[in-house]
Amino acid sequence: MSPINTAPVQTPLEARAHATFDALMRALSYPGRPQTLKLEDGRTAFAAIAEALLDLEVTAFSTEQSLEADLRATGAKLVSLERAEYVFMPHLTEAQLPLLQRVNRGSTLTPDDAATLVIGASFAEESLEPAQRLRLRGPGIQDSLEVRIGGLPLEFWRVREAVIAFPIGWDVFFVSGNQILGLPRTTIVEVL
Repeated sequence: MSPINTAPVQTPLEARAHATFDALMRALSYPGRPQTLKLEDGRTAFAAIAEALLDLEVTAFSTEQSLEADLRATGAKLVSLERAEYVFMPHLTEAQLPLLQRVNRGSTLTPDDAATLVIGASFAEESLEPAQRLRLRGPGIQDSLEVRIGGLPLEFWRVREAVIAFPIGWDVFFVSGNQILGLPRTTIVEVL
């Protein structure tokens, strides 16, 4: 008699979201090391990330209306920037930097209330955009790691430093095409 296979079978949607979620967790576990998302034709990394992280029980905000349909499709409630658990900023501009001061960074009693940011950037080696050289240190990094991240206002790094006071602060996923790079609040960033 052969054993009965009782393992649940994932739907294609569940398998896709699971693969994206795994890549996101690897990106936060190994800060500064790009992870590749498997995107289907025409699907953006922002839509894939929303599908993996959002559901009926979370709140989200986007600086771009074009992304709101993807966020709504997850069942997440779209709310103001200050109340959002997930903040999507596909193109962070100099004028939007003050918005980062309003993003929920949690508190010492409830650091898990902090928002997670998903920000468009460039960090691929072949990118033509000027990139800021950074040295990263902290959990998940042996000694230190140098990376280049472009497509952001240079002031972003000063704003991040002012907002982060572990355990409070936000975690960030940078998105470049089908690549993601995680930067948890525990990572110390030195601008070179």
